Amino acid sequence: MLAMVLFVAALLLLMGAGFLLVLLLWPSAWTEGGPGLVIPLSWACGAGVLSLVYAFARIGNLGSPWVIAGLDLLAVAFLVAYGGSGCEAGQQPPAPAAIPQPARRSALYKGLLAALGVLAITFVVRVVYGSYLNPHGDWDAWAIWNLNAKFLYLGGDNWRDVFVVSFHSDYPLLLPGTVARLWTYTSTTSALVPMIVASIFGICLVCLTISALTLLRGRSQGALAGVILLGTPLVVHYSYAQYADVPLAFYFLASMATYMLARRSAARGLMLLSGFLAGWRRLHQE
Repeated sequence: MLAMVLFVAALLLLMGAGFLLVLLLWPSAWTEGGPGLVIPLSWACGAGVLSLVYAFARIGNLGSPWVIAGLDLLAVAFLVAYGGSGCEAGQQPPAPAAIPQPARRSALYKGLLAALGVLAITFVVRVVYGSYLNPHGDWDAWAIWNLNAKFLYLGGDNWRDVFVVSFHSDYPLLLPGTVARLWTYTSTTSALVPMIVASIFGICLVCLTISALTLLRGRSQGALAGVILLGTPLVVHYSYAQYADVPLAFYFLASMATYMLARRSAARGLMLLSGFLAGWRRLHQE
């Protein structure tokens, strides 16, 4: 029970850090983008920032849960301090040109919404059932990503041996670092942690696709994109296989979406946010 509480606290801290960074660089994010865009971007930024904090802590051979929590809180405090001034400085940017939306929902749009709802339920069921059948993920999960995470968490001062014995030891550590950080909070190596992390990345990929295209091209195209994505079997499979493919695609999409939004928004920090997301994409896979 305590481990679950600590796990939820670690997730909330991650989301909070990401949300603050998004607001720092895009003060009007909630009003311009809405929760469907801000929540996935918060997850992307939070995972990027706190996995880097965890990596620097491990470089210093610091692995205590209290130390990691303290460093995470320092990162959040820094973002609070600078995020507040950033919000004040960019409080009321001119609103971007809105995509015209039809006054009434067409039959096509209603059909797309119905298909999207059915596919979303199917997606959740398949991810839960697939995770139940393969709690440790597929080959790459236990041979590379979760193995690296275990070296980071359990390796002590010898965690660098991961670069010697691991398959593809040149692969970056954002995904293993995120899992290892959560294991550090819970003081376990529960298979639920990488399982939940993989599922969150899959859900965020779908939500960001729908929200970004709805904002940029209209709600019908956003719904159509969601139907196509949720109807792609490999996307569903990799959302519970615990591979880096879905997180990699998610960061690609987040970087491109924020870049396109930056071209039509007065928030200058959006371009910087796009750059951060592109950089974190490089911390996923070569």
